[in-house]
Amino acid sequence: MINGHNILANGAGAPLQGLALATERMNGAWARAAQGPREMARELERLERRSASAGVSIKGLLSTVLTLGSATQAARGVASFETGLQRIVGVFGVAQGEVDAMGAALRRMAPEVARGPGALAEALLTATAAGAKGQQALDIVRESARAATVGLGSTATIADTVTRAIDAWGSANLDAGRAVGILVGAVREGEATAGSLAPALGQLSSVAAELGVGFDRVGAATASRARGGM
Repeated sequence: MINGHNILANGAGAPLQGLALATERMNGAWARAAQGPREMARELERLERRSASAGVSIKGLLSTVLTLGSATQAARGVASFETGLQRIVGVFGVAQGEVDAMGAALRRMAPEVARGPGALAEALLTATAAGAKGQQALDIVRESARAATVGLGSTATIADTVTRAIDAWGSANLDAGRAVGILVGAVREGEATAGSLAPALGQLSSVAAELGVGFDRVGAATASRARGGM
């Protein structure tokens, strides 16, 4: 339910009495309009007309609510982004200047891969923790974000699996693009998610690499086991 007093406290600027009336009517409308979007539209039009006399615009109120919500989410995203980057400095000892440069790269990357900077910073932190550095870490984040965008799991989970695979087989034999491609194939063939396959892939990677078994074969075997219930 929408709370008119909370909205006033956040700077919506509507008169308290009119806002209380509007929100009361609005809350009742949600239940009546639950049967479908057309009824919702009709309810909103009726509320707009009935609330005009109280000096409140329902459409304006909704716009304020949505704007405040978006601002809150944006603030949280900024905090998550900065926290992730500073953990790379504090925990892993990467120079502040290098982290600042990677942060700028993540900001440029965000619209390209349709992921928020906070999610990208988390993935960068995960990749760094798993051993990736510099441009290689950024490449892993970019490819992982692209895979996450099509619903294969979280960017950080994919980045962790990919980084561990590259570490096991070596960057000369496996790069981020190929590793993500193999993981995507395993997820689709196994009818699973990257999150569900990641533990098995992580456990198998180092052993398989030592035995000379390629990541593609590990991915195929893991997908087969996933289809059979692992």
